[in-house]
Amino acid sequence: MEWQKALPWNWFSNEQPQSVPVERQYSQHPLTQLHNEMDRLFEGAFSGFGLRPFGARDFPEMKEVMLKPKLDISESPETYTITVEVAGVDKDDLNIALDGNLLTITGEKKQEKNEEKDNMHCIERSYGAFRRVLTLPANADPAQLNAKVDKGVLTLTIAKRGESDSTCRKIDIQSS
Repeated sequence: MEWQKALPWNWFSNEQPQSVPVERQYSQHPLTQLHNEMDRLFEGAFSGFGLRPFGARDFPEMKEVMLKPKLDISESPETYTITVEVAGVDKDDLNIALDGNLLTITGEKKQEKNEEKDNMHCIERSYGAFRRVLTLPANADPAQLNAKVDKGVLTLTIAKRGESDSTCRKIDIQSS
């Protein structure tokens, strides 16, 4: 049995534990600040084990909101496909960079300017910069990476290298 099939690739091994903070007003009450700090500590401790953190994430009004677009990663025999939710982000505000096996997706969701100075009654949408860093598997071919954005979804397709391109090779043992 191949170990890659038993243990999924850790795409998130180089991603920062926290996203870029979003511009949003939240309570400065000392108890709320203590609660936020405790949640941050627990989330950092549990994220290394691949567990979903708990706590104030279930109560967004209690925690500083972080903009971190959700993504899906799928695999076919020929390719890896990464889809990222980028609704409300202009194509010109997205950036995709590849450095070795690190794929970095950055962008910014900008707040619309209201020139009429209407009184706002409720602001629930999040705005700000984001960054996702993914570690590509060894058999991903970075030279064959395509990206497109459609209806608020960024789709990245990365071809896989053939078995012959693998850096692993069998060593024959000779007898003396």
